[in-house]
Amino acid sequence: MFKRFPTKLAGAVALALGAQANAALIVNDSLEGAWYNAAESGRGLMIDYIPTGPGVGTLFTALFAYEPGGTQNWIVLSTTVNEGEFRFNNVPALRFSGGTFGNPFTNPNSQQVGTASLTFNSCNDLRISFTPAAGVNLPAANYTFSRPGAVPSTCVYTQPFTACPTGTTAVGAAENRTCKINNTITGDVRLTNNATYVIDGPTRVGSGRNTGQGRLTIDPGTLITGSGAALSYLAVQPGSRLFAEGQPFAPIIFTGPTRSNGSWAGLVIAGNSQCNASQDGTPCTFEAVAAQQFGGNLTTESSGILKYVQVRYAGQEVRPNEELNSITLLGVGSGTVMENVQVYGGLDDGLEMFGGTVNGKYLAVIGAEDDSLDFDLGYQGSLQFAYIRQVPAVGNVGGDSNGIESDNHPNSFDLQPRTRPAISNFTLIGAGTAGNEGIRLRRGSGAVYSKGVVVGFAGEGLNFNDAATFTVAGTPQSPSSGDLTMRDMFLSNATNFEDASADPYLVSQWYAGGVNNRVGANPLSGTTPFPAGTALNIANTYAPTLFFESTDYIGAFRNAEDNWAAGWTYDFR
Repeated sequence: MFKRFPTKLAGAVALALGAQANAALIVNDSLEGAWYNAAESGRGLMIDYIPTGPGVGTLFTALFAYEPGGTQNWIVLSTTVNEGEFRFNNVPALRFSGGTFGNPFTNPNSQQVGTASLTFNSCNDLRISFTPAAGVNLPAANYTFSRPGAVPSTCVYTQPFTACPTGTTAVGAAENRTCKINNTITGDVRLTNNATYVIDGPTRVGSGRNTGQGRLTIDPGTLITGSGAALSYLAVQPGSRLFAEGQPFAPIIFTGPTRSNGSWAGLVIAGNSQCNASQDGTPCTFEAVAAQQFGGNLTTESSGILKYVQVRYAGQEVRPNEELNSITLLGVGSGTVMENVQVYGGLDDGLEMFGGTVNGKYLAVIGAEDDSLDFDLGYQGSLQFAYIRQVPAVGNVGGDSNGIESDNHPNSFDLQPRTRPAISNFTLIGAGTAGNEGIRLRRGSGAVYSKGVVVGFAGEGLNFNDAATFTVAGTPQSPSSGDLTMRDMFLSNATNFEDASADPYLVSQWYAGGVNNRVGANPLSGTTPFPAGTALNIANTYAPTLFFESTDYIGAFRNAEDNWAAGWTYDFR
């Protein structure tokens, strides 16, 4: 097995997080297994990684060796792993002896025989340096370890860092592997996953609306973080594209410099699709950033790909009631791919669509401080499999925080094209005593809602906010005659409807007139988003458009075994 001490020492690995957000290589279970030193006839070590919480785990490394007299020894390193470092110094190296397994069990003895420092350069390149403790009869040793066989396909860090890629500039010493994304990207730029990237202030892909076009591609497993400076956000301009395509085992992570909501400003994608705030062919402008233009008539245009992407701790207020959200989509077209996208925390809305026709599947918004999904200015995309949860411990749920808030136009409620998304298989879970409504529809918003479950909101489960919205919804006798419809829905809230005698009709009557709309006790299992048994199974497989998959259940998940959020999301709850 391993050579005898004191001739050589095979090392061990452990990680710890510093205050900085360096994460050129994110440690996870893809690094588990055997590593070896080819020059030493296969002498090496074993690595095991155990997740213990969101972004936290424990990493164990063990080597088996002999003392010069032939005594067997285990040398073990173990430490907490926090997402954010690839280099680890002064890790205690412990030698274990004695102890018994079985009954009775007795603990082994341990002795610190030195310290180790280590650096992961790639999935196949690990450097370890051992320094013996005073009085220990072991030599100092330096090792380079690799994998004895093929690198697991789930480990995406294949190339060691050499320099910051074109379109970025180095931050600090080269050994930190940290690069700032240039404030304006034109042409083709690729962010490789062997560095951490910093967004410092407004950072644009493309110099303007359909000018100076840029194409930004991000490798799976890459970490991009805000700098902490005010209004640090990434904005993709109309005509430019972002290709952020992670993997289920290696999502792309956008996050802040600290684990606090609003520690960076978020992701903005602007396109040339529809927006009803402009009726004369001129571009629309974003309420929070007036210089940000968007919109046009290219409804099928592509702004790129968002797939297996996390956006954490984003959103900032620019002015009162004008905010940057975690993800803001401005006139984004249906050619854009948006699948397996998570928003975690966030100072304002989770996902807000201003116009556009972009579609999405497998969306999770956990702990947004304002609305989780927000639609405005003529948005007409399709969304399926959406999981929304208000979590006060993650986001300070405000008194006007809704699961879904949908508007047409703030000043002209019947302006065309009307906001009319189609949403199916969604689960909205409120915070109980905090927050507001499950679904708030106002300002003439339309929609096609189906197979949704809305539970646990402090306010009403469903509210029509004004006369224009009542008109769009038709009548209780003909609830499917307008631009706002609901079917195969389930509401379970302390108050399910905001019924007022002064309204044109009762929302509860309109809801009851829809196909298979129900109210009742919470159909979910405990605090999970999964249904208890078959409570939400239905007979029909109605799908609003060809975009939708046919399903025979209400909600985002059929059951706990159908957890499409498992593995690639952060702190799923």
